[in-house]
Amino acid sequence: MGRGIAEVVDSVNKAQAHFQKVRRVGGNNLLNSAVRACRQAPVRLEEGVDEVNQAQDLVGKHLVAVAVAVATAEG
Repeated sequence: MGRGIAEVVDSVNKAQAHFQKVRRVGGNNLLNSAVRACRQAPVRLEEGVDEVNQAQDLVGKHLVAVAVAVATAEG
């Protein structure tokens, strides 16, 4: 019975070591992904602000074009 218990303890130790290794690698990947996302966030925000500014410019140009067309039609 002592040999069986030793095998069980050995198996548990191997499983625990494997779990710790997987956890360590997975944790690093998760941390790296989070760091990467945080570093990219300001760039994405700046790109989004640029897109909003471009959209505002386009809306302004269309409003001017409509106003000119209306003024021309009335004049």
